[in-house]
Amino acid sequence: MANNLQRDPMFLDTAGGPGSTGRTTNIFKSVEWVGPLAVGNRAYLYDNDNQVVCDFTCDVAKRNQIKYFGDKGQVFEGPFTLSILDSGYLLVSRV
Repeated sequence: MANNLQRDPMFLDTAGGPGSTGRTTNIFKSVEWVGPLAVGNRAYLYDNDNQVVCDFTCDVAKRNQIKYFGDKGQVFEGPFTLSILDSGYLLVSRV
């Protein structure tokens, strides 16, 4: 499967970039890393301003990790770059 930045939540399973959501400003509610396979695997996503959206490192194999941005979410500027994705995929929820 390929990255799909148009759906909500955004589905990211391929490192590389930048990828555009079609919006300059995006408000994210959460990022979930689904299915990290091995201890030490990483997932790293950042925005156009080099602001880190998520920087996950797997500490328990096959345990999902999630980062919440609070009730109001956090603003990020597109496009986005998924520079590292060793395993699994990311789900990025918008407010």
